[in-house]
Amino acid sequence: MRTLFFSIVLAGMAAACGDSAIDELRSLAERDAPCTTAADCCVVFEPCHAAAYVVGEADFSRAKKLASEVDDSECVRCASRPVEVECVEGGCTGREVWFEEASEGHSRSHCGPVEPQAEEERPPAGALAPATDLGSGRVLGCGS
Repeated sequence: MRTLFFSIVLAGMAAACGDSAIDELRSLAERDAPCTTAADCCVVFEPCHAAAYVVGEADFSRAKKLASEVDDSECVRCASRPVEVECVEGGCTGREVWFEEASEGHSRSHCGPVEPQAEEERPPAGALAPATDLGSGRVLGCGS
């Protein structure tokens, strides 16, 4: 009986602690990611929670694997903005990009800078819903 109670308490604690894949993704994004150029920096998108996690190149494969393991039973109803990675003062960071200026690569997990969309391929000014201020940092998105 004691073992059953202890198991139920542990299971409840694990559920209350949230999604371990998201916790580990956030942890990867929050630790130092030194860089010399933007090519050393990566962003991994986790679509269910509309989040983008900026990591160093060494953590990119692990972060992509974790993003694929996220519990998608309770997704948010928004889309994260496209993200460009940058090396700022020796550390990786991400910068949200206006939808109008983003290329397809900005909305996919990637390492290094992405070529911006050619001006002639951009939607006309005002064609997309206006966005609030763009964010920057290591964890970005409307669901983060």
